[in-house]
Amino acid sequence: MFVKDKDHRIILVNRAFCDIFSLEEKDVIGHTLAESIENKLI
Repeated sequence: MFVKDKDHRIILVNRAFCDIFSLEEKDVIGHTLAESIENKLI
């Protein structure tokens, strides 16, 4: 699960989201979804 602000930037993310995409919370917060997972979809 993730929560975005009005500018579509992620402001909250749960552990499952990070586990699914092999990301750390610190690398996701403040970025858009596209910025966060663009390299994980390949």
